[in-house]
Amino acid sequence: MGYPNVFNAFNNGQNDALEVLRRLRQLVLRAHTRIQFIHLFDEFLRSRAAKDIRPRRAFFDVQFYDAFGLTTTAAENLLLRVGRHFERPTRTNWALYTPEVLMIALRILRTGCDFWNAGFFIGPSRATAHRGTREQWMHHATVFFNDFGISNVVGAIDGSYIPIRNIGDENLWFCRKGFAAINLTMMVDSCGFIRFISCRWSGRMHDLNVYRNTSLSREVAAGRFEPFPGAVCLGDTAYTGADRFILAHPRTANILPHEQLFWRRHREARSIVERVYGQLKGKYGILSVKNGFMNFQTRRSCSDVIKACCRLFNFSMIQNGLVDDSEDHIYFRDLDPNLTPREDLVNIFIEDQANAN
Repeated sequence: MGYPNVFNAFNNGQNDALEVLRRLRQLVLRAHTRIQFIHLFDEFLRSRAAKDIRPRRAFFDVQFYDAFGLTTTAAENLLLRVGRHFERPTRTNWALYTPEVLMIALRILRTGCDFWNAGFFIGPSRATAHRGTREQWMHHATVFFNDFGISNVVGAIDGSYIPIRNIGDENLWFCRKGFAAINLTMMVDSCGFIRFISCRWSGRMHDLNVYRNTSLSREVAAGRFEPFPGAVCLGDTAYTGADRFILAHPRTANILPHEQLFWRRHREARSIVERVYGQLKGKYGILSVKNGFMNFQTRRSCSDVIKACCRLFNFSMIQNGLVDDSEDHIYFRDLDPNLTPREDLVNIFIEDQANAN
């Protein structure tokens, strides 16, 4: 991209002038991004991690990923994107540089260890957690339909317990499994990308009550969130009676003989959210009960950590090219307003199976 001739453009007309200003703005933004990256990289080269640890601890790519949960390229992009939020207004008593702060945060989320152990691993001295377009939602519904034969499915939702220290009344935070926890509710799409989370309610609350108190449920009830007409999200038996957006799996006694294949495909499709939970807790050990409880004193601090882990999980998927943002899709028939989504989708599934045979 060459340097534009501003004076000739203004003489040629307003449209050319606007195009020149747009190109100048792009040049300025690119220059600003490069300067910001050079500044952050220079801080890293002058940090203790670079001077003391790098000569003794040379990470290979696989080792770096095992230690921090991100590839080196993804970590550099994350540092460039969020590094400015860690910068101090003054260099007075600056104990940690920006890259060290980021690496310590990633190490804590990865392993669930405390600040002392994370700091010792990184290098300082011991004293020192989306909304798509309508076409994208229809593409995810197309993926679910091609894989499992169920129409209008845009994602799956489920809840999971995140262990924490007892931050209040034992009767309030203890879950049915016998430990204090936050009930994390998560919705994912067909590729496992996290689209919605709620992490503010105690483990004692039922999954259905948690969903009814989320912004997603309120948006659906107010008609402000509908990926496309008739779209549904798969849920287990805990979400029975939620709303028309959640297609809950019924109890075994309520499944009719001709519906068994439909609900078996329903379970197979819904398992994607369970796999994402496994990947999330495996990637960030601070969320797993295997590494102990999250040792924070307030619910807000625990929720912020959960949100950071989910955002880092999505960021890692984007960096690794695992997010499916295509808009190619098929069109689905409108659901009958006189029938429940369960009845109508079962009828459509049986009809499609009969036509396929």
